[in-house]
Amino acid sequence: MGLIISLIRRAVLINKVRKIDTAEKYFDYVDSCRYEDSPLTVGDTDKLKETSYKNIFQHIYEYDELLEKYNLKQIAGNGNDFEKAVAVMQWLTDNTMYNGQQLHFLPDDTIKILDFSFGKPFKYAINCRDKAIVLTDLLIAIGIRAYPIALVDEKRWGNHFVVHVYCKECNKWAMLDPSFNACFTDESGKMLNVYELRNLFLENKMPIIKGYNFNGTEKCKNNYINYFIKQCLTNISTWQDNSMDCRIEPRKWSKKKSFDYKLPPLEEIQQVN
Repeated sequence: MGLIISLIRRAVLINKVRKIDTAEKYFDYVDSCRYEDSPLTVGDTDKLKETSYKNIFQHIYEYDELLEKYNLKQIAGNGNDFEKAVAVMQWLTDNTMYNGQQLHFLPDDTIKILDFSFGKPFKYAINCRDKAIVLTDLLIAIGIRAYPIALVDEKRWGNHFVVHVYCKECNKWAMLDPSFNACFTDESGKMLNVYELRNLFLENKMPIIKGYNFNGTEKCKNNYINYFIKQCLTNISTWQDNSMDCRIEPRKWSKKKSFDYKLPPLEEIQQVN
């Protein structure tokens, strides 16, 4: 009986997703969803593999093309690394729409993702994986160290993708969410990395969300913080490297780049040239 109910729920969900063809319908979908309760815990990382900063910051040929095509350094401006990263994230938000239920199978290739979605309406919206990979590549292209992070809840029901950004001026990592144009601070205004954000929630405290933008609105903020972020912070992982390996060719989700690696130790960043 449990399997039958699960299949019925899945069929209903798929049917609802197929009808999401406008931003307003997606707002309604997110606002109406009542996700399965999955408490925030600290996930087990013993089975995750190891990677390094040298792997995830390596230069790839797409960075030169991105710099030339989109004039990224001018978009980033002249602030510190965090201000530049926020400026690039805002530019990405202004020029691409977000749909966590989009059905287009896109490669993990920033040039191809932007060719598909840049400056186009909701029909061409991209999901959180696309947004995180694009922001990561844009930032590395302008010399800011960044990498995408997969967040998954305890029951493996929900997941979300965000980005870690290194701000060298203050020797600090910060978490950015390009799908919702958001960053997080504590009450003192200190920007939070992904582990600090999780610890804040585990202490039953709420972060301050800055810049929140859900396709040009502030809608669904409560569902966002509780289900997209808080619940999914249980399991935290990244990819092995930012190479083009498995980015362009795969036509199956199972063949796309995996996110089953531990985040490199945050304190080791200064050892990278």
